[in-house]
Amino acid sequence: MAILVVCSEKKDRQELSLKDDTFIFTDLDNSVFKRVLSGIQSELPFQYRPKQYLKTLHRLADQHGVTFLFNAYDYPGCIYTSVLAQERNLSAPPLDAILTCQHKYYSRKAQQKYVPEATPHFAIVSKEHLDDVKKLSFPLFVKPVKSYLSAFARPVYSMQELQQYLENVHIPKEFLISFDWAVKNYSDFEYDGSYFIAEQMLKGRQVTLEGYVFDGEVGLIGIVDSVMLPGTISFERFVYPSSLPQEVQEKMFDISARFVKGIGLDMSLFNIEFMYDDDTGDIYIIEINPRMAAQFCDLFAMVNGASNYDVLYDIVRGKKPNAYTGGSFDVAASLVCRQKEDQRVLHVPTEWDLQKAQCRFPELKYYPWIGTGNKLSDVLQDGTSYVYCWIHLGAQDRDELEKKYAESKELLPFRFEAV
Repeated sequence: MAILVVCSEKKDRQELSLKDDTFIFTDLDNSVFKRVLSGIQSELPFQYRPKQYLKTLHRLADQHGVTFLFNAYDYPGCIYTSVLAQERNLSAPPLDAILTCQHKYYSRKAQQKYVPEATPHFAIVSKEHLDDVKKLSFPLFVKPVKSYLSAFARPVYSMQELQQYLENVHIPKEFLISFDWAVKNYSDFEYDGSYFIAEQMLKGRQVTLEGYVFDGEVGLIGIVDSVMLPGTISFERFVYPSSLPQEVQEKMFDISARFVKGIGLDMSLFNIEFMYDDDTGDIYIIEINPRMAAQFCDLFAMVNGASNYDVLYDIVRGKKPNAYTGGSFDVAASLVCRQKEDQRVLHVPTEWDLQKAQCRFPELKYYPWIGTGNKLSDVLQDGTSYVYCWIHLGAQDRDELEKKYAESKELLPFRFEAV
């Protein structure tokens, strides 16, 4: 049995290497799309263009007798997986559901239909298209309809500020090639990826619900607290399990199930970012992604005893996921190490540093974002602060987690200088 991993990344190889099946990993480097979006790279290589890449996938599928497709990441992997499956009559999430989730305006339209109580007010916008937004009240939150790692997302407080935003923010056409190709050829959407969406500003506690759909049955993997740096839109940490009241979590799962069933998403993982207002009890959807949150796989493994990779692996092979239980920790977190200002990296943790840290905390996972000599702005950032690494840890409670985090940062030293 051969499984083709579409748009594979390093994490795929790490997580799938212990499985018994034959995996064929494609060589599409997703960081190219990040570099194009951030302006570091202006051209998309020829082999990354839709028709050329699909030819590569078909060739690999023929060569290896591929029977299943696996994709853990969002863009452009979700699109290519569904197109390839459609052309080869293989199992994969339906393409129309994928595009509905990925196009944030049409996702809101679908939310308005299936879960209106959880849908904030919104409008499609561009420099030439401002009529709809006049029906909304400022402040608003604006982002591209094809969002990616919070790039270009920010609040605006007046029509003048919105117009300035639309004049100055441009999504590179090269970044949108795969998305606009899919929208043009596989949907009836009026608006392509060059547009933006303006939305009602939300307040409260943010969480991410990770779930799956198997043969139309929706299941819950877990709900993760998404904690921001105060006064920013920068994530400071993700903590599992969530501290929200159980009844609130149950309402979020009900909203999730109604939506994914409504749009026909199936044989897929998904994650939905929610905002919960403690004062009013309101629950709103921030956005929906038709794929796993790979950043959380270590957290689920530490607490649940299996990661979301394990769940997706079951689904890909046509097997209903297990009710995984029995992790080694009661709480786990992805801790996002950031600097407030752009700086140059003088020193990163050595392999010896990492070995010492993992000897002290065997479950520790370390994910560097940057290398020595680089500026923090040399990688795609959210525009309000600068990530330099993730540290994933497990603990028996949140107090112990804080202590382990503080010690881990000392064991994994970075040094910076001003630029």
